[in-house]
Amino acid sequence: MQYDEAKIMTKRAIPGFTCTPRDEYYQLRKIGLTADRVRTDPAFGATRLQAADFARALQLAGAIIKPLWVGLTIKQPLRAFAGCIRRAMQYDPHQPPGFRTLNGSNAQHLKGFDFNPQHTWHNSVMCSPVVNWQNTVASLQWPAITPALHLLPPAEAVAFRIRCTLVGIHDKGAVSTAPVQQTTLMPLRLLQTPGSMHAFEIVAGTRVALLVVIVRWYRPSPGTGTGNGHLCNVDGAMLIQSVYSVVS
Repeated sequence: MQYDEAKIMTKRAIPGFTCTPRDEYYQLRKIGLTADRVRTDPAFGATRLQAADFARALQLAGAIIKPLWVGLTIKQPLRAFAGCIRRAMQYDPHQPPGFRTLNGSNAQHLKGFDFNPQHTWHNSVMCSPVVNWQNTVASLQWPAITPALHLLPPAEAVAFRIRCTLVGIHDKGAVSTAPVQQTTLMPLRLLQTPGSMHAFEIVAGTRVALLVVIVRWYRPSPGTGTGNGHLCNVDGAMLIQSVYSVVS
């Protein structure tokens, strides 16, 4: 097609084609796949079902991450967490593709998800808390440790704190979050630090509960020595330590 400077065509001037201007002509390329075709063509039925499941997983991931990220500085791993939820949803024994949910039958697949790939639990924490689910209470026992032997902190960190919270997932994807509990500020030394117990009530109607544990590092405030620490630029490991689920 001849290129006429007096009549500049838009890229989509010809339906079904893209028009790219060259030196003296337009290059036409037929559009093979469109959003409308994906929405309506029966050949893409499976694709639409997969997209519906991922959209549901993405919405739930956002609802869970939003309250967890208050005060944190690391980037939200929204798509990675949604992908983890989507993989767990594949084990839904009750619903076909396109209608799958996260429930008591598949939620255990979220256990061990690490929200911070830059400082993972495996690479920075050499101990594990003890979790107990009993009746309507979830408890986490953080062990007595020697920080200099059991933790691998980032540079300049002089102290740490363990933070934990309980995220409840209810019917229709509603999410509730318990207030964060945390240990005292503990120095990173060759001295044993005391253990601590943290308990959370499981709200009635909870179908799935996620116990999330965070290691927060501290470094000296400028000009104050090591007496008063403030949050490091990079938050530490953040792990789904345990999962409680009601199998229907």
